Amino acid sequence: MSNPRIAFIGAGNMAASLIGGLRAQGIPATSICASDPGADKRAELEATHGVETFADNGQALAGVDIVVLAVKPQVMQAVCRDLAAHLQSNQLIVSIAAGITC
Repeated sequence: MSNPRIAFIGAGNMAASLIGGLRAQGIPATSICASDPGADKRAELEATHGVETFADNGQALAGVDIVVLAVKPQVMQAVCRDLAAHLQSNQLIVSIAAGITC
């Protein structure tokens, strides 16, 4: 993967911090997207980091190589159920949710 596309599911503080780090390392905004149900969170990410955002998780997963699960532990199960129909076998899934093991 020379220029992977990365989708963040969740646009809270941890996602914003990781996106900021990726951008600071030269990853272009066009290679990063995020989804979140909160319009304010999406607008903040767009304004701060220039990344595309979606209200729908499935839209965020289209054409990405890496999926970062950046949601609160209490909603992880529901989010994963929602994502299952949209995930591809070649996508790398990374979770940064605290206290959850697979």
